[in-house]
Amino acid sequence: MSDTRPTLPPGDGATAVNWRPAVAADDDIVRRAHGAHRRSLLAPVGWPDDVLAQLCDGQHAMQERHLARHHPQAERRMILCGEVAVGRLCLDRTTSPWRIVDLVLLPEAQGRGVGSAVIRDLLAEARDAAIGVDLHVSRDNPRAEAFYRRLGFVALPGPDETGQRMTWDPA
Repeated sequence: MSDTRPTLPPGDGATAVNWRPAVAADDDIVRRAHGAHRRSLLAPVGWPDDVLAQLCDGQHAMQERHLARHHPQAERRMILCGEVAVGRLCLDRTTSPWRIVDLVLLPEAQGRGVGSAVIRDLLAEARDAAIGVDLHVSRDNPRAEAFYRRLGFVALPGPDETGQRMTWDPA
């Protein structure tokens, strides 16, 4: 696995956000983005880097198998900041409402408006189609829940054992 960091355009990344369909060669970017989140959760444990890397790679592989099995028709969009791939949106349009199955950004792209631009574009598509959007936020990711709330998602009653289901309505 390569560990080169993308060079992002200077300034607010939101002005240059675009997307393209994901291809197999993008797996390293998605793996690093997933791994960065998992490493932040597991850092207090104090495990050696090689152990953390194996665990994060294994969790990434399980997540990808889950997506393939439970959302085989989901659209996988690579998120670009300028010309640089910095993350992925996995969106299942076969459900009503549409379901955001996964949104992940490399740490270098976070806090630059990239994720907000991606979700705003998606919500504009959903508004045009007169359809809602839902997602599940993991209990271990309160930053993500706050992010989605800022963009107009509301929590559905009764969090489950792993997190919170949230929804956005075009009305």
